[in-house]
Formats: sequence, C-alpha cells, structure tokens
Amino acid sequence: MTTMDGGSTSAPHLLMLTASSIGGRVTSRFLHPNWREFLAWDLGRTTLILGSLSIVTFTSLEYLTAPVGGVTGADQCESFGMAWNVICWQLPSWLISLILISLMLIAISGVSIVASGLLGIYCALCLHSGMTHVDGGDAVAVVAGLWIAVVCLMDPRSSIWRFGSRVSISNRWSFGIRKEIAVAAAWALKVQCSVIYGHAAVSKIFNEQWLDGTAIYYVVRMEMFGVNGMVGPLVRGLTTVPWIEFALTLGTLAIELFICVGIWGTFRIRRIVVAVSMLLHGAIFVLLGVASFSIIMIGLVLAAASGASTFSRDKGCRSDAFEIEARSVGAIMRR
Repeated sequence: MTTMDGGSTSAPHLLMLTASSIGGRVTSRFLHPNWREFLAWDLGRTTLILGSLSIVTFTSLEYLTAPVGGVTGADQCESFGMAWNVICWQLPSWLISLILISLMLIAISGVSIVASGLLGIYCALCLHSGMTHVDGGDAVAVVAGLWIAVVCLMDPRSSIWRFGSRVSISNRWSFGIRKEIAVAAAWALKVQCSVIYGHAAVSKIFNEQWLDGTAIYYVVRMEMFGVNGMVGPLVRGLTTVPWIEFALTLGTLAIELFICVGIWGTFRIRRIVVAVSMLLHGAIFVLLGVASFSIIMIGLVLAAASGASTFSRDKGCRSDAFEIEARSVGAIMRR
C-alpha cells in the first residue's frame, strides 16, 4: 500500500494508525481535556478500587464474614460505632453485596472525582472492618484510600469526563491551598507505599527461611495460599531445584527493596518500579491465586508513583495538574 508521499506502509501499520486516530478522537470527545496528565494517577486509584470490587464480586458475603477463630461477622458488627457499615445492616447478603458493588462502580466511573474518593474509602473501610476472612490487601486499601480521598477532595477537576471539566477558579488563594493539601496527601501516599514494601523486605531479612533461600518452597505449599491448578505440579517441581528456589526467594526480597527505594526516583525509574510491581504481583496472582491483594498492591504502586508528580512540580515531574487546569479554565473563561 502506497502513501501520499510515495512511501509504503503495511496493512497492520495502517490499521494501527487508524485505531490510534479513532481512539484519539473518542478520548478528546468524551474525556477531560487534560486526561493524559492525569492518566497514571487515575489508573492507579481506579485499580485500587477494582481490587476491593473483586473481593465482593467473586466471593460471597457469607464466606467473607464466616467465623474465624471463634470470631464471627456479627461479633465485629457489635463493636461500638459500626452502624455506618453496610455489611452490618440487617439486609439480605446479596443486597449488601449489590450495594457495595454499585458504590464501587460509581467510584470507578469517575463521574465525580470527590464521590470517587469518598466512596472508595467508605467501601474499603466497610470490607476491612466487616470481613473476617482477609488477605492483607483490605488493610492496604484503607490506608491508601484515605490519602487518595484527600487528593480527590482537592482535585482541580470535577470529573474525568469532559462534561464535568469546566470548573471555575473563583479564589486563587483557595486554589493554591487546595494544591498544597493535594500534594501533601500524594507525598504521604508515596511514603506509605515505601514503608509497606520496606517493612515487608526488612521483616524477611530477619527470617531464616528467607535468608537461606528456602521460603518460596514453603509458600507455594501452604494449605491456604499454596499453588493450585495446572501450574501447581510445575511450580512445586521447580522449587525443588536449589538454585531456582534460591533465585525466586531472594528475587522477591530484592524486588520489594527496589520498590521501596525506587518509588522516590525519577520518572523513568518510577516507570520501572510500576512494571516490576506488576510482574511481582502478577506472579503472586497466577501462582497463589490471591487476586484482590495483587490488584490492590499494583494500584497502590501506580498511584504512589504518579500522584506527587501529577499535582506538583518535583524533580521527576512531567506536569502540574493545578497549573494545567488553571490554564485550561482560563482559556474557557476567555471564550
């Protein structure tokens, strides 16, 4: 196929160009004008909510609140101040699940940035305080969701969609204060992410099985989180090979340390951190079947890696969301 300038292009390449052009038109027609500047941040906070959503969608509420160690869901709901938790309401379990799913879908839709942050943290708190069967991801969703909610409250956009993008800057001083609060919360989220991975790595260093390289051998054979399905025999067989077992064990430790430190790096280093976290938690998802935990952790790293640089001009920043939004609104107001 020949182009207008006399060159040639293959059919697959032409198809990619066409798809890219259509995609660009669709996003510019429906999404917020500055959606590219917020893309990584929005994907991170949305992925975090998706992790919580997967818990309720694929696991029955009866199982999530089943007795563990003599403690039942009803026992937890009898605690002081739990009337706010939808899991504790006297409703059919299917209706409670439907309410939580609906709230999280609204948060994911991005129709309202403020509602997205508040509904995200509310649902995370409901699951964390109302469930008896937990995998650790629920606690991370609460801590990360708190800082994300603060950022969402200060976000200069009203929506991720074009119909909600025309906000007014009636008070420059207020706009500046909102920026400082958003930046502080975004940095707090980054600190939290670094602490989580740093603690995970340091705790392994003082564990004999992690130091001698045998921990993965026992992890994949755990009764609750061990490897299952078709990959089970293969993984259990590979972990009997000493050097593979040693590499997997120390490799996990090295990745956690890298994420802990690399999250503070430049833009390029943070991109590598996000890719490595996807590799680590993708492997945990496939091998151990801990889906919600893996999704939540990937969302945490992506949000932490992009939040501070999205809302402030730091060393590794590609944009300042507040300055971009101010220019956008200024152009609208001059029309």
